[in-house]
Amino acid sequence: MVGAPVKPAGQPTPTPQPPAKPRPAATPREGGSKGNGRFGPTLRILISVVIIWHFAGIFLAALSIPISSPLVMRLAQQPPMQWYLDALYLNHGHSFFAPDIGPGHVIRYELLDPSGRPIEQSELPNRKLDWPRLFYHRHMMLADQAEMPVENKQLGEQWQRKYLRAYGEHLLSVNENAQSVHLQRIAHWPLPRDLAEKGVKLTDPKGYELLIEETVHRKTPVATPAAAPAVPNQSLYWQGNRPNVANRMIGGPR
Repeated sequence: MVGAPVKPAGQPTPTPQPPAKPRPAATPREGGSKGNGRFGPTLRILISVVIIWHFAGIFLAALSIPISSPLVMRLAQQPPMQWYLDALYLNHGHSFFAPDIGPGHVIRYELLDPSGRPIEQSELPNRKLDWPRLFYHRHMMLADQAEMPVENKQLGEQWQRKYLRAYGEHLLSVNENAQSVHLQRIAHWPLPRDLAEKGVKLTDPKGYELLIEETVHRKTPVATPAAAPAVPNQSLYWQGNRPNVANRMIGGPR
């Protein structure tokens, strides 16, 4: 062919090379520059200490319910741990769990008009009215904590009457047509296994015990007990001295 270049004899044909691939960027090492998106060692240590402190407080609050170790009581119910637990509302009672269940409590009340006739009857808590369940639980706690466990029985009754009078004053303040209110604080005991096997219901009247009752009239001042004990932290006392009735196999509703 005219004009074609003449290839020298015996010279090999060159092989085409593939294009070079771009090299990936180097991954920055941990603890390198501050802009790599990782926390420094000081901040990580601080976060770890806060997490350990928080979970330690949760466990100490649960373990400090009487009867408990004196060491645990000192750690949980004295500053600075007590300040932290009270500020986050972690210092509440946990002893409503088994095995020391004890009785539940109900406050039944009856609103009366000026002539003494009943105009409303209800109880605290009320399963039909208190909804959602958290709202029911709050009312249950109001009925359950309406006491102050003290060795003096007469002084203990004074505390219960003080709580009932306070609840009665509130009920009268939200019910303008009522002139007085009669309140009863009732203990609801767990049902033994032998009666449950016989078909006895949890709502059996034998399982209820009247503890104390009080009548509050409108414009009646709420009296204060003469020898009211000073209570720095009521969460220490809640359900602390309840009888253990959860493991009964036989017997009455109590």
